Amino acid sequence: MLKTEQKDWLEYRDGSALSAAVYDDGPEFEETETTSTAYWGTLAAVTNTRAKMVAGWGDKTSNAEVSWEGYWTDGYGGWLRIAVADKVAGAASPATASMSFHIECVRGPTYHMGDINGKAKVNSTIAFFTDNGKGDADCKKVKGSQETWLIFEKLPNSPQVKISGVNTSDYHGMRAYFGGTYTRIGDLPEEERKTMLDGKFDFGQGR
Repeated sequence: MLKTEQKDWLEYRDGSALSAAVYDDGPEFEETETTSTAYWGTLAAVTNTRAKMVAGWGDKTSNAEVSWEGYWTDGYGGWLRIAVADKVAGAASPATASMSFHIECVRGPTYHMGDINGKAKVNSTIAFFTDNGKGDADCKKVKGSQETWLIFEKLPNSPQVKISGVNTSDYHGMRAYFGGTYTRIGDLPEEERKTMLDGKFDFGQGR
């Protein structure tokens, strides 16, 4: 499985770098992408993210011991921040507990973007978010729109969370998406944690 996943990632890395050369530095680099600054910059950035993910996979603690709180990435342009008010054991166990989250993504060669944040109800292994049909202030949902749902599921014996979304299109571009498997790559900086718990989510893309 890891070998197959690595092959998929290599294709993503190389494709992203080739696309960046033309999209960022201009059409004159078509056919000569490897002479572009954007090509090598993208190659380095994607590889750096991959290295952090591989380091994160080194944490083979049990499912219950992996903290919800932290900084996560799916390695394909998706970034996730989670802050939990009660940091005891890194997880909130009561069914009524909540966690603050922020997901942002940039997908594809033409940079389709997405951004969503809020509070999700959480227990030890599952978290659930709904916007109750209200939508984001910028997406102009009409009254009676279907709710947007996000389901977060901790994977067993792994520092990974699987995210599934329903009716999320108001929060991202046509080819963007929030779903995927995210790997925990580090602790959340205390300043970002406090900002999120205060209900603010103004961050730059990635890390």
